[in-house]
Amino acid sequence: MSVKVLIPSLLYKYTDNQEVIQVDGTTVRDCIDALKNRYPELERWLYRNGKVATYVHVSVNKKRASVDDRVADGDEIKILLATGGG
Repeated sequence: MSVKVLIPSLLYKYTDNQEVIQVDGTTVRDCIDALKNRYPELERWLYRNGKVATYVHVSVNKKRASVDDRVADGDEIKILLATGGG
């Protein structure tokens, strides 16, 4: 299934300045893995110890989602990187 992934602006430089990338997958995790496989430099931003990092939040079609949620053809995944500080 073809899914659109919206990239956070912080990561544009690792995706050849593409804001939206089409990937194939049946779950959010599959899609993030496909994104990492296409743009290996994203791994350090999106993964910890081989798994999608806990600070990586996603929405599917503008609704909060889990990396284990299924996606359908034409869905839109938005990646949000949580920030901390004070």
